[in-house]
Amino acid sequence: MPLRTEPPEQTLPGEVGFLLETHTETDQITATLIDLAVRGFLTVHREDDSSWTFRRTPTDASTLATYERTVLKRLFPKVKGRIRVTSSTGEASRAKGSFTTTREAIARRVGALGWFRVPPDKARFRSHRFGVVICMFGLLTLIPFVGFMGLGLWSAGIILAGICVLAIMPFTPSRTPQGSAVLEQAEGFRQFLSDPDPELIDWKHSGDVFSRCLPWAVVFGVDAQWTALFQKLTDEGRYRPQLAWYESLHGSVWATQGHIEALSSLTSSFNHAVAAADRHAAAVSGLDDSE
Repeated sequence: MPLRTEPPEQTLPGEVGFLLETHTETDQITATLIDLAVRGFLTVHREDDSSWTFRRTPTDASTLATYERTVLKRLFPKVKGRIRVTSSTGEASRAKGSFTTTREAIARRVGALGWFRVPPDKARFRSHRFGVVICMFGLLTLIPFVGFMGLGLWSAGIILAGICVLAIMPFTPSRTPQGSAVLEQAEGFRQFLSDPDPELIDWKHSGDVFSRCLPWAVVFGVDAQWTALFQKLTDEGRYRPQLAWYESLHGSVWATQGHIEALSSLTSSFNHAVAAADRHAAAVSGLDDSE
């Protein structure tokens, strides 16, 4: 698989993350958050207690994909008719309605892009239903086969076939040629980010390569390697960060060692916040159903 130093063209990290996993994961939402910050829709601030604060910018979000807008709405909801412009990981963990709509919107977006022959959830549902039907048929034939015909092995074989269908269920989503091409490009880019070589970066034409690639590193699960490289380059004086979207403890990522590397903890913190919001929403839903 050829190495790539650029992401697949005209794609976003949250979408490609779904293409890789065939379902939504929390890191796709976190990558989308950071990508929105890099593109100027919010700023990220690290506080003295190692918590994280987000501030909404006036940038118009009307052209964003639906799932991107839902991330902003969860972080900056309307309060008494006005959009709240400041949020935090703590407030994200208590987001009303959790991030379920974001997950659903990511799945719909990928479906619209035509990367799968059948939407993954629908493909898994069909496989699950087919596997259950086979197992039930095997169980229903087990008693007469054993009791009257001595053919219990046939029933066992039918049940085993049903179990096999259920076992392969996670792998049933089939990608289109377009989806497979994007997947190959994404895998080549992941290979570069997982073991980054500064010599392969076109420093003159890459712009702020650290910020631009960070959301991708998050969705590929290699943000620790990516931030460690740029922290090392910063400490050695080979890279001077100009991150308009990120304010570290003392207002400058250049001021003190460790500030770039600390962005890895943002990924962990926001992942936990999204998971907590999901649990909170599930608990509230359970209480409502019991009343």
